[in-house]
Amino acid sequence: MTVPHVQASFFTKETRNAIPETPFSIPVSVSRDDLSAVINQVLEESGHKEFDFLINNHFLQSSLEKFITDQHTPTENVIRIEYVERNPPPTLYQEVRHNDWVSAVQCSAKLILTGSYDGAVRVWSREGKLLGTAEGHTAPVKGVAWLNPGATGDGQLFLSASQDQTIHMWKYDWHTADIVHLYQCRGHARSVEAIAPSPDQSKFSSVSWDKYVKIWSSDLSPGEEDGDDPSVPVKKRKSTSKQHKVATRTPLVTLAGHTQPAITVRWPTEDELLTGGWDHCIRLWDMASGVNKSTLNGSKVFHDIDQSVSLPHLIASANSDKLVRIWDKRINSGSAVQSFLVSHLGWVVAVCWSPAREHQLASGSYDGTVRVWDVRSGKVPLYTIMSHEGKVLSLDWSCPEVIASGGTDNMLRTYSVS
Repeated sequence: MTVPHVQASFFTKETRNAIPETPFSIPVSVSRDDLSAVINQVLEESGHKEFDFLINNHFLQSSLEKFITDQHTPTENVIRIEYVERNPPPTLYQEVRHNDWVSAVQCSAKLILTGSYDGAVRVWSREGKLLGTAEGHTAPVKGVAWLNPGATGDGQLFLSASQDQTIHMWKYDWHTADIVHLYQCRGHARSVEAIAPSPDQSKFSSVSWDKYVKIWSSDLSPGEEDGDDPSVPVKKRKSTSKQHKVATRTPLVTLAGHTQPAITVRWPTEDELLTGGWDHCIRLWDMASGVNKSTLNGSKVFHDIDQSVSLPHLIASANSDKLVRIWDKRINSGSAVQSFLVSHLGWVVAVCWSPAREHQLASGSYDGTVRVWDVRSGKVPLYTIMSHEGKVLSLDWSCPEVIASGGTDNMLRTYSVS
């Protein structure tokens, strides 16, 4: 029996793997592995490369014949097939045990910052060595963030937010390994759930169970909103911390709009802030006027949101119905949801876009897994990492080469991304 053939040409955005876009006659029965063999044969390189294939921006995950049937792809003309080199799955790099749940994490080029339910904020080397512990909160830490993570000098600034209704600003001293307590920020009436610095790092935002969004100055020079400023090295604690009053800072601006607790915030551009929460919506704020300029309405609680760096019109959300949603914030009428990423078996509580791969993001769930996705293929994740024995509580992909997660098993785990 003769197998039907179609005309197809191949193209890629990866210069190192480019081949002439010459039409081939290929049987419709070919699979992804068969097409990889074709590309390797034309490249004539030593070693075999694995490729993924897309037609009209949809992944080929079965035979070409099934794809053509399912997608109603015309075969009268040459089918243009895009190919991308398949990346190896993330591999476990380090795992570090904490005293309690790891509820917040963020990486920088050299360091990892974690917040825990024991109220402590810890600074780690990438290799998993504990460099310092900041103890100033009286309740679980819910958010952490580096300030000027690429800056050089005598210290690295960072922030922490807690259920004790405060945000603290700290400095890790590169030379002495002391952690200096710079300020405490007071103004929220309930737990502070998340924080996000502005792109120029001059300010930061916070969201709280009290429904409000607040904007704060991160300027180290004392201002009208500050009290006394005797900075305290907390490495020498605890009596030292108790004997000194740390300066208190108050918010510059308060934004009201959420009707239920606000629990996630991102500040992707100077002129726009994104927040989400229990009122089933993402609010976009104009930072020049402080106005809630548009709202993306959903049907479930938003546990986390993140805006793509490479595709800034796209926002990913982590929701309590086990789904990751991809939103197009340019759409003002009808549903702004462009796609659903379906695979998790529990609440999705964290999402992070890759800073280097425009179509990829990671999600963390109460099912104990971290999943890496290409948003062009929402039915199946690229990789599933059995990350934690309990629930995933925190996730970070700030640096292209590392994914970090924390969970209710008291573990911080980092994964190398090739």
